[in-house]
Amino acid sequence: MGKESVNKKIVYVFSEPGKENTEKVIEAVKERVSEENIGWIVVASATGETGVKVAEAFRDTNVRIVVVAESASMTPPKEEYVKKLKEFGVPLLRGVHAFSGVNESYNRLYGGVSVSSVVAHTLRRFSQGVKVAVEVVLMAADAGLIPLDQEVISIAGTGRGADTALIIRPSTTSKFFDKEQGLEIREIIAMPRKKRFY
Repeated sequence: MGKESVNKKIVYVFSEPGKENTEKVIEAVKERVSEENIGWIVVASATGETGVKVAEAFRDTNVRIVVVAESASMTPPKEEYVKKLKEFGVPLLRGVHAFSGVNESYNRLYGGVSVSSVVAHTLRRFSQGVKVAVEVVLMAADAGLIPLDQEVISIAGTGRGADTALIIRPSTTSKFFDKEQGLEIREIIAMPRKKRFY
């Protein structure tokens, strides 16, 4: 009759977005990692604090963590968290944001809307965290820090902390729309019900 059906659930839908959901997101991710045997987590972490929390939570496991901070044109992560991540052996990436870069510079100067802006604004309809969770996976893939042949869990949030977690089939930015190798959001583990946009 075809492939076996899969019955999964969204573990958490938070009433409000924000960093107060961070611990629940980490709990939910731990549960899904054990169920799915996923070996990679990508964490959006501007200051490094959320990255350290996730690294500590998975310290005694085989799960590999990659932390993605904001680009070098923005505020750097706090040195205390950078040091902790180094101690854990967790790579910290600062690079061009997948949905901005040259496109956004052009838009500000000349007007208009880029494809990457449309994608970003569409993902924000789910939540700011969903947009960021997809973006940091693209950035980590472009940097060669995650495999492209395995699902990863991506953790992100609205502002600071975490309120969103997705299971994603990664791709690089150049393959984002590819029919065979493009990025896929496979599951929503957690996200906020109400939205806040930045």
